[in-house]
Amino acid sequence: MEPVSKARVSSAVAGVLIFVCGMVAGGALVRARQQRWVREHLASDPSSVRTELFLRGLDERVSLTRAQRTQARALLVAQAPEYRAAVALSRPRLEALRRQFARDFAPALTPEQRAELDQTLTELEARR
Repeated sequence: MEPVSKARVSSAVAGVLIFVCGMVAGGALVRARQQRWVREHLASDPSSVRTELFLRGLDERVSLTRAQRTQARALLVAQAPEYRAAVALSRPRLEALRRQFARDFAPALTPEQRAELDQTLTELEARR
């Protein structure tokens, strides 16, 4: 077997380093773009965030065209008051079910877990 030349080893190491640098830079760019998108949308209306997230999920599954995305967004915005009204009607029942779950499940928890569950439910109700 022929010995590997120093130049060949150097070029292989350089290739690996270039690949790793490209991978890190690409990952950093993707992460920065996602964080910017989240910051921009979290600063806006929460319902628009939900709309955009729904559209992204729909687009991933169905592969919408730009025109279809625009049409879907317009429909979701137009129907937003009806969605909010439906959620408002169901919210009391959901909260009652959540409280009933906590009462029924509490005996299975340790005191620390019960306190954490109570705190979690209080935070959920405060968000609504």
